[in-house]
Amino acid sequence: MYFCTTRKQSWRSAGAIEEKKIEELAALTLLVDRIAQKNKELGFDIKRDFPKLFWILRDFTLDLETNSAQDYLDRCLEDASSDKIQNEKDLTDIKSKNKLRKQIKSCFKNRTCLAFGRPANDEAVLQRIENEDQIRPEFKDDVDNL
Repeated sequence: MYFCTTRKQSWRSAGAIEEKKIEELAALTLLVDRIAQKNKELGFDIKRDFPKLFWILRDFTLDLETNSAQDYLDRCLEDASSDKIQNEKDLTDIKSKNKLRKQIKSCFKNRTCLAFGRPANDEAVLQRIENEDQIRPEFKDDVDNL
């Protein structure tokens, strides 16, 4: 299964794996979980053969000297911190976010995150790529290695 996020972001900023994307993926895993339960009743275990999750970040900049794209994904799927809980609503939100992360991790035991740079440096070219020669060789290499 591929999940792609496109956004230029640094490691220490808010992050390109946004909460909305985690919610969307968790909703998908809940649907899969229901299907898996029905299949288990029929003698099939689809979760055992569930595909690996590849989260692909495009136009993304990471501090890769000490961190990897995989570190970034793992960090995004960690339990949300309870440091900033000020009221009951905050606690409910944190519990909900952690439940979503747990659901994703339970469905996708194998998770990989890959970060690609920009396909082209020039913004005008990026908006209208017409042929392969306009794509940066590093981007082509990343796609080939995928």
